[in-house]
Amino acid sequence: MKGIVLTESQVKKGVEDYLAYQMNLGNLWFARLNAGDIIIPNNDGSRRRFKGAGAGTADYIVIQPGNIQIFH
Repeated sequence: MKGIVLTESQVKKGVEDYLAYQMNLGNLWFARLNAGDIIIPNNDGSRRRFKGAGAGTADYIVIQPGNIQIFH
């Protein structure tokens, strides 16, 4: 029997769902960091490019009362 294979995006979605649930309960606060370039269109048709977090930066930052942890 073959095991279930999840993509990285499916795993991240599951992690985000869990963290959002815990944040809604007031147990923690979290932020998802974006890596790479972020391109935002302007109203005049031009685009702005923002640099996201660098390679090797944690995907999530989670803060709990009395406890700070950074998860990759």
